[in-house]
Amino acid sequence: MTTRDSTFEKDTPIGHPQTHGHVALFVPIPGSEAELPANLRQGAGIIGFGNPNGTLTIYFESNRFNDSALEMWESKVQAAFRRMIDHLPTTSKAVLQPHQLEQVGTMRANGLRLTRFDSLKRWLAYSQAIESAPGSEELSWS
Repeated sequence: MTTRDSTFEKDTPIGHPQTHGHVALFVPIPGSEAELPANLRQGAGIIGFGNPNGTLTIYFESNRFNDSALEMWESKVQAAFRRMIDHLPTTSKAVLQPHQLEQVGTMRANGLRLTRFDSLKRWLAYSQAIESAPGSEELSWS
């Protein structure tokens, strides 16, 4: 891995993933919150991929309408994943610099794997949403 200022993680996919591809899971780097899009609310589930120019394209779910089906963080990343894979129009999308985000794991259509669970917990605690954290570092669903 090289520095965050110049690139992203080695397992960050490059280019828009296909249905069976994987995406990266992200949380904001502490202190970068002011640089993030205003509609990316605290506790958001953030997924994305790298671009050839060194930026990151992210999709996120912030649950701004307080939908009970989106209370858990894993439900938020699943919603963002569906939106990305289906190319749905959304305002919950942005292109950011890698130094603004920390990759905390990867996700596929059938589950996720967290490699930096402590960083996810920090983001959720900061967001006063720690109760929405997943129960383990690996989750599967159908």
